[in-house]
Amino acid sequence: MHPVNLALITLFHPLDSFVVVKRKYKDMSVLPAILIFVLMVVLRYLTILLTHRPLQPMDISDTDLLLQIAVLVIPPLTYVVSAYGVTSVMQGETDFKCYFISTAYCFTPYLVLSPLNILLSQVLTLQESGLYNGIVFIMNAWTIVLLFAALMQMNNYSFGKTILVALLSVIGIVLVWIVLILAFAFVFQIVMFVRELLQELQIISV
Repeated sequence: MHPVNLALITLFHPLDSFVVVKRKYKDMSVLPAILIFVLMVVLRYLTILLTHRPLQPMDISDTDLLLQIAVLVIPPLTYVVSAYGVTSVMQGETDFKCYFISTAYCFTPYLVLSPLNILLSQVLTLQESGLYNGIVFIMNAWTIVLLFAALMQMNNYSFGKTILVALLSVIGIVLVWIVLILAFAFVFQIVMFVRELLQELQIISV
């Protein structure tokens, strides 16, 4: 199935979309999923750059592109790792590649509604910001619902078990972030120690 068609099915018939992914993911390329995340980053930057100033989420001069990439991409990727780990011990029926592809398509609402919000911001005033913020809320809620539906459909979980696995996955995300932060801090300390040691040796040699 063409990636664009699959994205449209995800929007309006998500359960059918996740059935397709579950059945055919082994033959599917991960490139469209990667492209979705790339487009999300591009749209985020365009949102900051082009949104009318009264509704501007932040000043473009204060924008760190690497931080924007991290904020958009790291949480979904961490979710994929966490959900795969949790479902592996909770009688799940899908593997990492399947989660990665389905998770990417769950962010299709972001690709559709972000350009709409950019255009609407050009004609909305600060007093009409409720419409702008409402679309942002719908976009985020729609994505969460799709992630929940994917988790339930692809693993044949009941509604209650899906809630439990989703909560455990969120806890897993927090644990992964804690481990990454600790690992980064540890590596940073080693780098600083080596740097200071080299400086000391350089001074001694002089």
